[in-house]
Amino acid sequence: MIAAEPRVTELERTLGELAPALTGLRELVAAQRAAIAEGDLQRLLANAEAQESAGLKIGRLERRRQSLQSELELALSVTGVRAIGAAGYDDAASRRRFEVLVVAVREEVTALQQEHAQTAALLTGAAEQAFRARSFLARLTGSEPAYPRPTPQPRVGEGVRERGRASRVSAGQAKERESWTDGGRAAGDGGEVAKRLGAD
Repeated sequence: MIAAEPRVTELERTLGELAPALTGLRELVAAQRAAIAEGDLQRLLANAEAQESAGLKIGRLERRRQSLQSELELALSVTGVRAIGAAGYDDAASRRRFEVLVVAVREEVTALQQEHAQTAALLTGAAEQAFRARSFLARLTGSEPAYPRPTPQPRVGEGVRERGRASRVSAGQAKERESWTDGGRAAGDGGEVAKRLGAD
């Protein structure tokens, strides 16, 4: 335990850096959402650069945390970062201090996920509004019809003539089928029946 304590202290220091870094990124995501809502392109570009820098820093800290945690779990025969603090420090004050940092990091991770979800929802809404706006402008400029084209209606008398023709065709086909089924023809003749009906 004594040999592991310096590494536990290093893990505690890493958690102490990770928590405010997550807070900073969360604030940047909230600022990004505000810039999106206001349509401020310059702020969005600056925010994107700041988020990239913050993400790189958090990535380095997280890799260090994972490495130290894996090492200490093996050395102390425990699982989980909280268990490392409980097993790695002898005094209660140090264990409590470590626990506070663990809780702070977890809360910041949860808050960051919520900020990302809200921003994603806003982006989805903005994309839908942009699509509706493009459709509206397209209708105004005539590149998209404002109303659906009416379905052509048959002229007076056409419908009656078409129905009469269809009735004659149906009657003729029925008679053709009867002539090929009467007289006890084999079932194999069905192909020939289909050919004849298709040619009618």
